[in-house]
Amino acid sequence: MAIDWELLGQPRFDRIVEALLRRRYSEIADVRAFDGRGGDGGRDVTVTQGTRLRIFQLKYFPGGFSSGMKQRRNQIKRSFKSAMAHRPWEWTLVVPCNLSDPEQKFIDELPGEQSIRISVIGRAELDDLMAMFPDLEGYFQKDHLLEAAKTYNQEKAILTGGAADLVDRVHALGRVVDTSDPDWTLDFSRNGDQVAYALRPKHPQAHVTSPIQIKVQLALSRDDAGLAEQVRRSLGYGTDEKIVLPAKTVQSFEIEGPAWLSEKTSNIALEWSPLRMPETRDVTLELRILDTHGRTLSAHQARVRHGSYGYEGRSIKATFYNVADLLFLFPHDRELPSTLDYSYSVAGSHPSDLFRAMKLIEALHGEATGEIFLNGLSLGLLAFTRHDSPEKVAHLAEVRRWRTLADDLDVVQRHCDVFFPIPDELPGLDRVFLRIARLLVEGKCAIHPTMRVLTGKLAGSDSPELRRVLGGSPQCLALSVPDFTIEIGGNELRLGDITLLHPRVVALNSREALSALDTGSAENLVIRLQPENGEHFRAFLPAKWPDDHKLIAPTPWRLPEFTEPPGSFEDASSGNINQVPPPAQPS
Repeated sequence: MAIDWELLGQPRFDRIVEALLRRRYSEIADVRAFDGRGGDGGRDVTVTQGTRLRIFQLKYFPGGFSSGMKQRRNQIKRSFKSAMAHRPWEWTLVVPCNLSDPEQKFIDELPGEQSIRISVIGRAELDDLMAMFPDLEGYFQKDHLLEAAKTYNQEKAILTGGAADLVDRVHALGRVVDTSDPDWTLDFSRNGDQVAYALRPKHPQAHVTSPIQIKVQLALSRDDAGLAEQVRRSLGYGTDEKIVLPAKTVQSFEIEGPAWLSEKTSNIALEWSPLRMPETRDVTLELRILDTHGRTLSAHQARVRHGSYGYEGRSIKATFYNVADLLFLFPHDRELPSTLDYSYSVAGSHPSDLFRAMKLIEALHGEATGEIFLNGLSLGLLAFTRHDSPEKVAHLAEVRRWRTLADDLDVVQRHCDVFFPIPDELPGLDRVFLRIARLLVEGKCAIHPTMRVLTGKLAGSDSPELRRVLGGSPQCLALSVPDFTIEIGGNELRLGDITLLHPRVVALNSREALSALDTGSAENLVIRLQPENGEHFRAFLPAKWPDDHKLIAPTPWRLPEFTEPPGSFEDASSGNINQVPPPAQPS
């Protein structure tokens, strides 16, 4: 049923037109309705879009302004003259009727010599606008409550049409909800016995036209100190953290707004999450770490994930390298210090990302200065203060462990051309092998963590070199091991052929072996070779060795959480190196 515009009366006509204009233009412009009690200056509604000002003059003139109603034209002239003082780009008369030719001519001649756009919204245009926003028509129609009641009763009927019938009824109920208010509506869903609904504005200025306030009174004890800090950050700085309030902490919860939405209750569990930044917004934060002379030591860029403000200040949250979330809190009072909090998640991160994130966190704990940029514009400087509490020392030790692990894995992955995220778990021995692999890839020599004794079977042939190795005196020995592979997190990393060596190796069963050689029965005899003093064999990658003629001392693991096996770090370049075939069963 269409609205009969000429039977509304002035107040109702004004209210409907104001709602229509706000809905029509608020997405692209600033819309303002004036209260004429103090004089509106020829403006009932204004629409400002950039430098363009549109003025709408509402005149409830049923029957127009011709014949016996020509005196109404003087009111229009006065309103037009007052409006011109505001230099509008366009002036529009809104009336509840369609204009006659003489009336249209009168409006067209209003500007005289002035350069301004003139338009009229009459009954036909009002009908078109109302058709664009059917929920407003339902709201302002007197019989919409009857339709709502019919829809409600229909919800109890059998679904004779199946799922399609359900969809139709949900849409119908949604239309009823939409007609409850010209500014707000509710989106709703059902999950089992729970019905959830979310408040949604119908236009960008709904909070101005029909403000809604939520008041919560809390009762937090000393045991709730962490929760109280979360609430302070959320309300004080607009942080994006999710707040969960148990029912025992909520003394009262009140919604103030339209009558159909207002309520007051207590002892209910509350949960709130802030609005997230749209994914389409691309804001880049850069954090530069500076030395005492203001020179850049390092620079890190990240995409801003959240930014907002509260009664205490502003917050900015950015994620660096998909690992570390940095939260900056800037008080409105510039005399107060800013705060930087961070958290990080290792799971699923790639080694290079984790390495850079841990480097950044370590820099935050030094006595340095940081400069923050948003999309290239400097926000100011931050001074980082060093604290050496036991908790902080332990935390930084963990950060360093992750940084070195990520660095090792990144180097080895690039050598092997095999790439995968940081594993969820890394047993101790796997961590040691990863460090050794990194050392070998970089052309260094390292002590093997498990290779203390090599066993193998003799082929039966005899030679001076073999007798020298089996002679009982320490010998410098090197053995080739083809296709050396380590496994990290279920992923194979093939390093290539390595060499095991030690400058002082003895045969544990030398007498037995020499006797077998003398009698010609050495074939398949098992020999056991071991470095002196319980030391371990060393390893290196020949393809990465920097000098074919010099074997330098092994490089220490430098893993504080592991004890390196005993071993001499002497140079193995002196004396002859005995090359023997790889043992059949190294252990």
